[in-house]
Amino acid sequence: MIRNRCIFVLFICAVFFVIGGAAHSAGKSPLLPAFAERSRVPASGKQGPPGAAAGLIGNWKKGEILFARHCQACHGPRGTDKVANPDSSDGTVPPLNPIDPDLADKKPSTFAEKIDRYIQHGSMPDGSQPVLFMPDWGDSKGLSQTEIASVEAYILRLNGVKRTK
Repeated sequence: MIRNRCIFVLFICAVFFVIGGAAHSAGKSPLLPAFAERSRVPASGKQGPPGAAAGLIGNWKKGEILFARHCQACHGPRGTDKVANPDSSDGTVPPLNPIDPDLADKKPSTFAEKIDRYIQHGSMPDGSQPVLFMPDWGDSKGLSQTEIASVEAYILRLNGVKRTK
């Protein structure tokens, strides 16, 4: 029985190794979602307008779950880590807690609008060929507008800004 379990666990590990290797050899990082297409993502600072999510008040608790599922791999738990991003100008993925002062704002609606542009349209960091980039969660419909609003509510909360109705 134990031998069968060990074989099963080894099989599962091998599958994940092959999937991760295939994603990497196809020019995609295993950290990036399948829909992430480098050619669609604008350079940092050239994002389009905020989407519908910026005008919604999300549920930060749902946002915390979504963040763990979709954002934590690159931004770290609670958005605090500087995950390595080879070939980007500063070598890391920006932390979200604390967030860049240019994006932060004490007014919740302004803060949400600023970060929404990056979540909706994505962002390609400066550098020769960054391995990681911010996917276009809204444009690609990787997350719904309600889900994006919840992630934004969680990011605001991490930075001490509460947004309520």
